[in-house]
Amino acid sequence: AWKALTGLPEPALEAPARHESRPPASLAEDIHPLLRELTSKAEVARTQRDLAGVQTRANPELTIGAVRERDGLGERFGQSVVLGIRVPLGRSSASDSKIATASAELVEAETQLTLEAQRTRAQVDAAQATLRSLEAVQASAERRAVLARESRGFFEKSFRLGESDLPTRLRTELETFEAERQAARSRLDVDAAVSKLRQALGLLPD
Repeated sequence: AWKALTGLPEPALEAPARHESRPPASLAEDIHPLLRELTSKAEVARTQRDLAGVQTRANPELTIGAVRERDGLGERFGQSVVLGIRVPLGRSSASDSKIATASAELVEAETQLTLEAQRTRAQVDAAQATLRSLEAVQASAERRAVLARESRGFFEKSFRLGESDLPTRLRTELETFEAERQAARSRLDVDAAVSKLRQALGLLPD
């Protein structure tokens, strides 16, 4: 099913653990794909507005026609070509409509870009705050796991020497297991937060 869907060879059953690289600390609007697209739309709208402001006159018109006539009854028809050129000199009403339309499209594009940039910055800030919080939780969980392993080693030695009983040793084993499980889960949570931050920044997984 994997080969039929992706065309790739079958992956290993247990892929090695890997972590996504840490993204930059700030939002780069020239990298984020959505903001780049909206910026391009705003630039196109601005160019169209500027072009409409320059083209205030209607385009010149060239007229070509053929005339077939005769001077009198019974005479042969004569043919002539009529060439006409029309050069508008004043400002056309159509140009005002084009300028108004282009200006409205520019305002809409710039407003959409501003709103999307604000929304994206808010998402990035929230993702960064979540990542910082989970990193603090991970650091605490890692310290707890280290202490639990040290305590387990101490009680193992004490149990072998007959200085501690079996329930105490089993309790330390359970506490160590729980601490290591929590540390592993905190690492997964941090990796997920890094992935969400990269998505908020418009970066692809690596």
